[in-house]
Amino acid sequence: GMLGIVVGRLNDRFGPRLIVTFGGIIMGLGFILVSRIESIWQLYLLFGVLIGTGISSGPVPLMSTVARWFRARRGLMTGIVMAGFGLGTMTVPPLADWLIRTILWRSSFVVVGLLMLIVIPITAQFLRRDPVSMGLQPLGGNEVINGRQAPASRGVPFSDAMRTRQLWLIVAAFAGFGFTVQTVMVHVVIHATGLGLAAVTAASVMTAIGALGILGRVSLGSLADRYGSKRLMISQYALLGLSLFWLAVARETWSLFGAALIFGFSFGGIVPLNSHIVAELFGLRAHG
Repeated sequence: GMLGIVVGRLNDRFGPRLIVTFGGIIMGLGFILVSRIESIWQLYLLFGVLIGTGISSGPVPLMSTVARWFRARRGLMTGIVMAGFGLGTMTVPPLADWLIRTILWRSSFVVVGLLMLIVIPITAQFLRRDPVSMGLQPLGGNEVINGRQAPASRGVPFSDAMRTRQLWLIVAAFAGFGFTVQTVMVHVVIHATGLGLAAVTAASVMTAIGALGILGRVSLGSLADRYGSKRLMISQYALLGLSLFWLAVARETWSLFGAALIFGFSFGGIVPLNSHIVAELFGLRAHG
């Protein structure tokens, strides 16, 4: 999280291809090294610091790249890109459960690490910072305001953005969102097994969250293009709070999955809405 600001600045200077490639290598090596840990401090160092550093290289470069490439339908495109996170949430937990039961956890970390070392750097090579560097225009070209074509904006300067109340309100809201989402994502499978669900069923709770996250990201991103982000953002935060209350009292399998579905849809929708509203308020410079 702390490295997000640094990564945003580096992405402005060097572009997403280099940053995402470096992050993928760091994450892949981190997962492979975690397979060899023998004490708790090594887990904190490798998983918390090294893998955490790699994770920081993903969201900001990808979201700012989308903002540069798309003016029309920016919310929808952001939602589609962020749906990849939901796809990972949906598919990796069952895969991880199967790997651990088949080859144990150490070898499972090696397999996932190798996948990251292969997939992330290769796909990163297709990323380009912005269309202007390739002699192209963003989708939608120059925006039209009151019948006149507006010049392309570089956005609010960083120093000016830091002095706005809107920026710090968004930071506070997203900090609460991050605390909520990461707490649930870390503990929901353990919570489900504690309620008596089998390991495979408990892992499928994450699959349900990921599936509805995809729906939330794409549908809310598309609606943001049509209706704006503010009211949609408020509604999704309210829905997220409702899902947490439901999760706290859920004891039956159907109830747990119901709470997970609402949680997945709301948290999935908040991510592209946050990116969309930042782009609306501050333009491209302050996106990181």
